[in-house]
Amino acid sequence: IAENLIIHSDEWPAYSNLNHLNFRHSAVNHQRPYADPNTGTNTQAIERIWLDLKIRILKKM
Repeated sequence: IAENLIIHSDEWPAYSNLNHLNFRHSAVNHQRPYADPNTGTNTQAIERIWLDLKIRILKKM
């Protein structure tokens, strides 16, 4: 993972230790509408990124 990169994810418990492992982590609560005014990150963008990643992984299987 590149230096100064922010990992954007949901609040799945496995991600909760990323900050303790010296990664910059921003989590989205799917129960609330979310858009970060500083980074522009929003729930729709994160969902789309994960969907694209899942599709790429499945194509390689």
